[in-house]
Amino acid sequence: MIRKLFRDESGRVRVWLVVLLVVASLAVAVAALAWSPSDKVRDDSITACVAITAGSANYTLPKQGAFYYLIATGGTAFLNCGAAGVVATTAANGHNVKVPEGIWSPPIRLVGPVCDVVGAADAGELCFIYLDPTR
Repeated sequence: MIRKLFRDESGRVRVWLVVLLVVASLAVAVAALAWSPSDKVRDDSITACVAITAGSANYTLPKQGAFYYLIATGGTAFLNCGAAGVVATTAANGHNVKVPEGIWSPPIRLVGPVCDVVGAADAGELCFIYLDPTR
C-alpha cells in the first residue's frame, strides 16, 4: 500500500509527493524551533517554590493568568488556584492540577492570584517556573 502511494502506475517514484513531504517536514521542524517555552523562563523565578505538606499552603503567583512549568520533588503535589482562600485537597475534585513527583508539567496557565498546594504527606516541594511572554 505504501509503495502504491509513492509510485505511479508505471512504477516510477512520484517525485512531487516526496518533495512535498520533505518540504512539509522542514516547515514543521522550523516552526517547532522558532519558539520554545524554555526560552521564556525567567531566571529570577526558578526558585519560586513552596513546601508540599499534608496541610495546605498558599503560594501567591508572581503573575496571575500566565504560563508556568511546575515540578514537584519529594512527593506528588495537588493545586487549587483561584481567589485567596481557596483550599486544595488530594481527594477527587479537591484540586484542579496534579503534579506527580519528578515529572515536569507542560506549560500550564494558572489563574490566581493564589494557588493552594497540598500533598498526601509532608514531603518535598513544588516549584513554579514562570514563562515570561516578553522574552
